[in-house]
Amino acid sequence: MNQKRAIYLVVLLLSVAVQQAYSQTYTPIEGVINKYTSITAILSGQNWNPDSVVVANVTDFHVDDTVMIYCVKGAIIGTSHDSTYLPGDNVYLPGEDTQHPRNTGKYAFFIISEVIGNTVVLNASLNPEILPMGMGEVAQLI
Repeated sequence: MNQKRAIYLVVLLLSVAVQQAYSQTYTPIEGVINKYTSITAILSGQNWNPDSVVVANVTDFHVDDTVMIYCVKGAIIGTSHDSTYLPGDNVYLPGEDTQHPRNTGKYAFFIISEVIGNTVVLNASLNPEILPMGMGEVAQLI
């Protein structure tokens, strides 16, 4: 292959690549995709019973909706550099989590079985994935 043909081939391939890049269409999503509310309490009983959550605002949630419970906050990370750390003290070593980390970062999908006031009854049990909320924990129903 001579040099002139090689240059033509490279230019042709580049022009096809550029054309493909600009021919893709993008349709922006308008409006709200997900609706969410804060969870004020997770009512979790025995493993075999469906559980429920108490939410701040239930207006956007209905029976048979698929929802996600996402626990966003609540772990306490130690920041002390004290070398005299003893188990049982209220001093935690860097990176040690006092709640191990309980629910923080956990999520689960459910279907709404019933809505009673501000309580959303789920189709399955939260245990053992998500435990009742502890002090300082924050969760959302999405």
